[in-house]
Amino acid sequence: GSTTSFYMKEPPPRSRVMFRVHQELSMRLLEGLLERDFDLTNSSRMREPTDDRDLGTSHMITLPAPRILLAGVVLFGGCIAVNLSGTNVAQFWLGLFLLGLAWNFLYVGGSTLLTSTYLPAEKAKVQAANDFVIFGSVAVATFFSGTLLNVLGWSTLNLVVAPFVLAVFVAVLWLAYAGARANKVTSAA
Repeated sequence: GSTTSFYMKEPPPRSRVMFRVHQELSMRLLEGLLERDFDLTNSSRMREPTDDRDLGTSHMITLPAPRILLAGVVLFGGCIAVNLSGTNVAQFWLGLFLLGLAWNFLYVGGSTLLTSTYLPAEKAKVQAANDFVIFGSVAVATFFSGTLLNVLGWSTLNLVVAPFVLAVFVAVLWLAYAGARANKVTSAA
């Protein structure tokens, strides 16, 4: 047998793919932004360092989870509406675009909400279980998507999803209402 490890720390130089034009352009743009005190973390001018733990994270992540989830549900509803309106190429493109946005908003909102439900010692286990359920479900759905489309048809498949989206919508409204009530009680005390 060979004594060479199967895994290498770095690929051999000839196997690397580099796009120098893109790399140089990106570096020039980054340098230009930094020279002009542009804050790359939140697209506003640089500020003095603070103890704000949210500084440097995306604006979307710092929004309350119900708002993010609500945006995802609305986008998902738009996706269903576009998909039910017809089957030409433009409708497929728009439907897929809305679905992608909805998935991202719902994933980020759900993950943000999840972080408020466990103790720090449970973090790794809860997040691992969450990711396993989500991506396991995606894998299973991928295997059955063609069969479901053939059995149910395009319109029915979109209509089957609608009650689940509606259930999430109701849950998000309830969550926002409960959060508003809790804030009202806390501020009154």
